[in-house]
Amino acid sequence: MSSSSDHMLISRKLVTNLICGSAVLFFLMFYTDKTQGVDRFRVEQNLPENLVEDARMSSELNSELTPIHLDLKSELESTDLSTVASIQVRRLVWEIAPSSTESSLDQKEDGLADNFNFLESMKLYIAAEVNGERKEVFLAGVNDFNLRFGGNRKQLTMKQNGMDIKEFVEAPGGFHILAHIHGTPPPDRVIFTGKVTYRITTDGS
Repeated sequence: MSSSSDHMLISRKLVTNLICGSAVLFFLMFYTDKTQGVDRFRVEQNLPENLVEDARMSSELNSELTPIHLDLKSELESTDLSTVASIQVRRLVWEIAPSSTESSLDQKEDGLADNFNFLESMKLYIAAEVNGERKEVFLAGVNDFNLRFGGNRKQLTMKQNGMDIKEFVEAPGGFHILAHIHGTPPPDRVIFTGKVTYRITTDGS
């Protein structure tokens, strides 16, 4: 894990994006659906780690993660975007990072395994410069995490409503995922990471 001097700090220093030194990876999984006259394939992209500070920093957690910059367009160089009918975010999966569950680290803190009990809600937005103007739209959101998913969860899945994000993918310089989280600071520091899955639909005729 990067040292604190490498961290990109955000509001109140409660949540830190550990993007420094972490690779953003892509995995291509192809499948076709000729019966519908289209080709579809999926792309999975790993997201950087985020550090949530413990309750000693504040009694309330109401922060924005450092914007996550993504460039899907460069990863689709072999695909003619003019043939792409739509690009959708199918799901975002958040999970407690291995670096957060290291037993020696937990023993130095509260001795308990880390989980998402601190999180009450999360709202996600996608933003980019489209046709020379900044555009930002709601992507997905979940309230009452513990009621919906149950307590002590180490993985959470947020499904998107099927919105086409092609214009954001085509934007010069890529796009950003913005995340706003609300909850109660955990008893000790928690590190979580994520993965986003896209579905690209092309004209298969």
